[in-house]
Amino acid sequence: SGAAIAAKPGYPTVIVPFAFVPNAPPNQPFPDGFAAKPGPYGVSFTGVACSEPRLIELAYAFEQASKRRAPPF
Repeated sequence: SGAAIAAKPGYPTVIVPFAFVPNAPPNQPFPDGFAAKPGPYGVSFTGVACSEPRLIELAYAFEQASKRRAPPF
């Protein structure tokens, strides 16, 4: 949702996958046999126009430093 705010004026955003969060509302019953999978959670880096190379550098450095990247399943 953070990328949508930056997209309106045309600012570039890079999103780094970070973790998975539970995807089961606490008081909502699901049909039998339904297994809610965790939802992805990411960290957004947004910059000014034409800052894509720097954003990629920052996103990559964050990904390497945090060691929290969760590959898709």
